[in-house]
Amino acid sequence: MGRCSKMVFDMVKMLQSFQGPAKEAVNNKIGHLILFDRDEDMVTPLCTQTTYAGLVDDRYGIHCGFCDFPAEVTGTNKSQRLLLTKDDVLFEEIRDRHISNVFNFLKQKAKEVQVGYSKGRNIASIGDMKDFVQKELKGLKQDYKSLTMHVGACEGILKQTSEQLDFQEQLQTEHSMLEGINLKDCYTYIEEHIARQSSHIRSLRFCCLLSLTQNGLPTKDFRGLQSHYLHSNGYQHLVTFSNLKKLGMFTEQTTVEVTKMSASDVKSRIAEKALKRTAFRLLSKRLNLIPRQGEVNLQNPDDMSYVFSGAYTPLSCKLVEQIF
Repeated sequence: MGRCSKMVFDMVKMLQSFQGPAKEAVNNKIGHLILFDRDEDMVTPLCTQTTYAGLVDDRYGIHCGFCDFPAEVTGTNKSQRLLLTKDDVLFEEIRDRHISNVFNFLKQKAKEVQVGYSKGRNIASIGDMKDFVQKELKGLKQDYKSLTMHVGACEGILKQTSEQLDFQEQLQTEHSMLEGINLKDCYTYIEEHIARQSSHIRSLRFCCLLSLTQNGLPTKDFRGLQSHYLHSNGYQHLVTFSNLKKLGMFTEQTTVEVTKMSASDVKSRIAEKALKRTAFRLLSKRLNLIPRQGEVNLQNPDDMSYVFSGAYTPLSCKLVEQIF
């Protein structure tokens, strides 16, 4: 879906034509490939994930699969780098869980590791000890190391989400933007966030999310947020806002010029403007992107919106669901 996706598809078909027909059937684990342009769903990456992997990336940063956990997580006096891939069995099990469901899972895993070590203490014969050291001890040490890191990371995240009122307010503000309610409060929150200078990237995310969900901001709000951001973070970001405007991520709603226009033209332009302003909400309603409150079980989710605490279902995922 999208111009760039079509280009990629054409390139793949061209490469296949160069290779000729397949000599034998290939048993692939991937049965379908669906291509989307990023600009077909810009809202999703701007929302705050509440899965374990998403919050680890948001708090500590994941770069090329590696995460540098600080000393407060490792329990030592130095930071440590950990490769977060499927080779880390524990991470593979918790990465997509909602953060509220991770700590209890880790607690159960800690009990299992403790039982494993207890087994080694109760060994009586040399042969059994040798088997334990060769077959189980190495795995237990790896599990213990991984468990220590993830428990520390989970504690840091839970401390942030439970004690930091701003985080809860941030989620509530994002949810209000998605639903198109309490927009004045959303605008005020963004202004305050910009003034605090806690994260200039996150401030831009909020500005873009508000603009995308409203299909552009009124001139007063658009110029106000841009002015606040430039005063707080520097006028070198004029280029940033220019690029965001070109991408359609932070835009100003167009005004209807009534001069030299007939009454019917004015009505049609106003109707067109109103339709554009509510386009995201209409799309959300038609595809049921905003579940009802309390409809999603975060502990045993059966809906994709659990990634955002049941507030929003990613548009791209919903479209794939419609296809299949």
